[in-house]
Amino acid sequence: MSLERRPSADEHPRQLFRSRYYIFPPLSVRCAEFWYPDGNIVVNTQGTYFKLLLSRLECHCGYFEPISVECAWTMVNGQKIVKVRDLNLQDFQTFLRFMEITMEHSVKDASKGPCSACPVLLAAKS
Repeated sequence: MSLERRPSADEHPRQLFRSRYYIFPPLSVRCAEFWYPDGNIVVNTQGTYFKLLLSRLECHCGYFEPISVECAWTMVNGQKIVKVRDLNLQDFQTFLRFMEITMEHSVKDASKGPCSACPVLLAAKS
């Protein structure tokens, strides 16, 4: 008598079909500007998704320190997903832009006054 091993959830045909053809998050809700193919965390802010590098976020924003992220993330299709509730979409995008090209923004936006950077500074302090 031969014993056949039952396929695991990863090997189940429906599961294979779902993981192969289901794209999460859908392209329509991804931020094209901040969707890095080599990113290792997906951040959801007000229904818009960003694929980013966790190490960069941890460096520049206390919100993403390992302890808070470990408690806040969920896994979807093998990707870590973190929902940011403390910032609106525009403020989060501003934070990412400042993080990407800080010198350019510090010179260009200095004339706008301190209020333009307040939400970004609050996010970085969190």
